[in-house]
Amino acid sequence: MIRGLTIFCAAAALVVCSALGQTYEGKSKSETKVKGTEVKTKTETQTKAPGTKTKSKSETLTRNGVVVKSKTKTSEKTETVQAKPVKTKPVKAKPVKTKAVARVEHDVNQLEPLLAGVNTTATINSITWMRLANEANMLANRIYANTRSARASSDVITAAHELRTHLELFRRQVRAGDLAGARAHAQEALTLAYRIDQWAS
Repeated sequence: MIRGLTIFCAAAALVVCSALGQTYEGKSKSETKVKGTEVKTKTETQTKAPGTKTKSKSETLTRNGVVVKSKTKTSEKTETVQAKPVKTKPVKAKPVKTKAVARVEHDVNQLEPLLAGVNTTATINSITWMRLANEANMLANRIYANTRSARASSDVITAAHELRTHLELFRRQVRAGDLAGARAHAQEALTLAYRIDQWAS
């Protein structure tokens, strides 16, 4: 009976350890010797968890089914787990706004309401159309020049170049009297102006 109980306990320990295999590592060893009416059982269990190691030894001696000697020894060792250093990414500071970037921001802030205004359904006379086209073209040229001076990224410089192209076409359409075409170029230019404004601000 004692032998059967010991084997059962060892088997149970193995099941528990395998079920928690991701967190714990367990080893179990059992030895039984029978000599006449004397049964000697030795069990050794070792459990290892993160930071902790536990060893347990037990010895049982029975004669005629009666326990005459029982001894259990348990030892536990705690290991210091060093925490891994947390890697942090350095925070990139925003570049100091240069004069060229400030000029871009100023000109874009003037250009945006102008382009938004020509896309309304309000009636605009030909003289006003021409004045707006000339002013938009002048602002676009300055924005392109200042993005290059500020050494902006290639995406920003490309957007400024496309902005200038659309506004040159905008002025041509106004001169030709094609107001629908002029408004289409103004809308494209406004989208690019918003992108440049986001970079400059």
